Amino acid sequence: MPCSGAGRRDTASSMQQPPPSPINRELSQLAFNRRVLALAHDSAIPLLERLRFLCIVGNNLDEFFEIRVAGLKEQLRAQLAPPGLTLPGLRALLGIITDETRMLVAEQYRLLNYAILPRWRRPVSGFCGTASAMPSSARGCPIISGAK
Repeated sequence: MPCSGAGRRDTASSMQQPPPSPINRELSQLAFNRRVLALAHDSAIPLLERLRFLCIVGNNLDEFFEIRVAGLKEQLRAQLAPPGLTLPGLRALLGIITDETRMLVAEQYRLLNYAILPRWRRPVSGFCGTASAMPSSARGCPIISGAK
């Protein structure tokens, strides 16, 4: 019975195709934060949970910049590209991270200021001020000003 070749790899054609690019940890983390932010957009989710999703994104971005981005910047400063990247690739990656993060944070604030805060029906314990008047209202807020 002749072999049909089913299941056999054609090594010549697979050698011509570039290997799939490795998953970039930094861009994967930003994509995860975009998905979390999308949950904050979902009006079917209770308002306080949506606010929690915004906080999760903020905390994740803080840690991301303190650890990952700081490490990449240190590698760039030392002129040592991480494995799988060249120095120009590292610069490009930092540029992409900056652009993506700016968009994420802008959307985070837009969602907070125009979709979540305006929907509060009653004051939330420990939460002072509004999005448009936070600096002046923060002076009277015991949590922010430290007053008792």
